[in-house]
Amino acid sequence: MAITADMAEKWGLVNHVVETGEVLKKAKEIAEAILRNNRDMVFRYKSVINDGFKLDLAHALALEQVSFFLNLRES
Repeated sequence: MAITADMAEKWGLVNHVVETGEVLKKAKEIAEAILRNNRDMVFRYKSVINDGFKLDLAHALALEQVSFFLNLRES
């Protein structure tokens, strides 16, 4: 059974479902929203995400938690 876009959105596998011709527009909207955030925080979160992909779930969640608390202390 194939997973439809609506199913993927409902299950939380994707954040947005758009029509084929609207993909680039939506991607730009998301990029602009990211750019409105603190640059250092964006880089830190990106680093945590990339590092987390290299770990098993338990260690990735621990990394996320430590990073979250470190970012709270520094902000």
